[in-house]
Amino acid sequence: MSLNSFSFIICFVIILAVMGMLQAVRRIRPAVQWVQLVFLLGVSYYFLFRSDWRFFVCMAAVTLLTFFVGKWIEQSRNKRIPAGIGIVSLILFLGYFKYANFFVNSIRSIIHLDGITLKILLPIGISFYVFSAISYLIDVCRGDYPSEKNLLNVALFIAFFLLLTAGPIVRGKAFFPQIKNYRGMEWDSFKIGIQIFVFGLFKKIVLADHLGVFVDDVFRVPAAFNTGTVILAVISYSLQIYFDFSGYSDMAIGISKILGFDFTPNFNLPYMSKNLSEFWKRWHISLSSWFQDYLYIPLGGSRRGTMRTYVNLMAV
Repeated sequence: MSLNSFSFIICFVIILAVMGMLQAVRRIRPAVQWVQLVFLLGVSYYFLFRSDWRFFVCMAAVTLLTFFVGKWIEQSRNKRIPAGIGIVSLILFLGYFKYANFFVNSIRSIIHLDGITLKILLPIGISFYVFSAISYLIDVCRGDYPSEKNLLNVALFIAFFLLLTAGPIVRGKAFFPQIKNYRGMEWDSFKIGIQIFVFGLFKKIVLADHLGVFVDDVFRVPAAFNTGTVILAVISYSLQIYFDFSGYSDMAIGISKILGFDFTPNFNLPYMSKNLSEFWKRWHISLSSWFQDYLYIPLGGSRRGTMRTYVNLMAV
């Protein structure tokens, strides 16, 4: 369900009402904190089931794998073996759903074979929650964060509905402490969250969607327009992508803030960058930093000579 749809707004009003009532009860009974978390998990699973029940099965599989492999890593003497098994399993899981259709269709077109077809559904948010799961297993393997003992916490970490559509990618060591010390809804966070959400909504609906109308018209029949208009459409498309993606991320971060979760911004004016290196530090920050911390630096980064640096960059 899109965060800027009318149906989501209705659902979110209901979520706010329930969370607000639970927050009021929590002042008398602090243990209600866990009821709030269970409710948020239920909401996350509801949105999945509403799309397709098979999406829930995929997420449940990733959740159980992440939870039990995390515990296995912490209990093992050689932590790299269970970590490797878990990470490879997650990568294969992601690769199957994202690329099996592509490769089968490509091979079929090359050898002119019409008998083989795959119709694999792409689960909502699979890239985001698989990347989050991988980062958690690596952190546990490195000793940066202990394995999580509560399956509910891992389930909410994987399934949190606001992060599934457009991120940002959240790491376990940033999310689990907020779950364990969950403060619920507070007025100061509510005010800030509303501002972030409205600004994101403005970027998505007013800027991105209106630019999209112009871009689609030109891209549909570019030969019908002069060179200047086509160039303007290309520039507008770059802006459309930015306003659409960053606006949606801001909306998710804002609503999360309203519900009591703090996530860092995912974009920082990337088109104001001085060079490409700075651009990737400002664009989709959660993904860029993920690749830097979990792939580029472990491969050696820029510490092993120019040629190895280029190889590492190409790997990323």
